[in-house]
Amino acid sequence: MAGTVIAAAPTKHRQRGVVRHQRGPRHDRNGRRGDIPAAVIGAAFGRLVGVFYDGGCDASAVITLSDTKSGAPIVTFTTGTEGTAVAFRPTQVIVTNDGSAVTAAVDATNVNRDIVVGGKLSLTVANMGQSETGNIAFVFDEKGLGLGSNVGNTV
Repeated sequence: MAGTVIAAAPTKHRQRGVVRHQRGPRHDRNGRRGDIPAAVIGAAFGRLVGVFYDGGCDASAVITLSDTKSGAPIVTFTTGTEGTAVAFRPTQVIVTNDGSAVTAAVDATNVNRDIVVGGKLSLTVANMGQSETGNIAFVFDEKGLGLGSNVGNTV
């Protein structure tokens, strides 16, 4: 029909339950600081519920998970003692309408929220060290995706 606009069908991501993206960055080039440039590690659509690191990088290595499309960092952490494994559940602090972080107080006791992602993710490691290997895993909970859910709608 002339003049009729037809909307494209919505594209939804099929939920996969709990998804683990694991990588083993390695660096063995001599004479370099040990930086590993951003590399796409996969796509996730849901809550980031865990980060597991085996302690294989030098102390003070900076590991960053970021959104591939925008380049915005999602989680950044600096390693501690070499050889010490780390596991944590990352959260983000809520913000006000003007973008300032809400500080925990008597009237604001629960200021941390889950981190929700949707799309391709990249991993960057800075200052990994020479001749080092390490393993890092990011765990995402994709259950409950789709229409009617309050987490991860991708319509």
